[in-house]
Amino acid sequence: MSATISVVFKSGVGQINAELFRNGASAGTGSTDATGTITFSDVRVGDAFSISGACAGTAVLTITPTTRPATPVTFQAGNIFGTFIVTAI
Repeated sequence: MSATISVVFKSGVGQINAELFRNGASAGTGSTDATGTITFSDVRVGDAFSISGACAGTAVLTITPTTRPATPVTFQAGNIFGTFIVTAI
């Protein structure tokens, strides 16, 4: 199953990196420096996304499929850090 990580930078300025982990090993990476979407293929229940980055204003992050913690999540100006576990496909 594929997964999407969508980010909206409210100020228009920001950058995120996303890394997919399966059984503790990296299974893919992606990044964007503008409002947009990062897509990963072959995502499974139990996989984890590690998110890092920064934004000048707020950033709204949405991950599909379902994760824990749930999304969308709003980050304030500054650093963006989060780990999200896929709980359902």
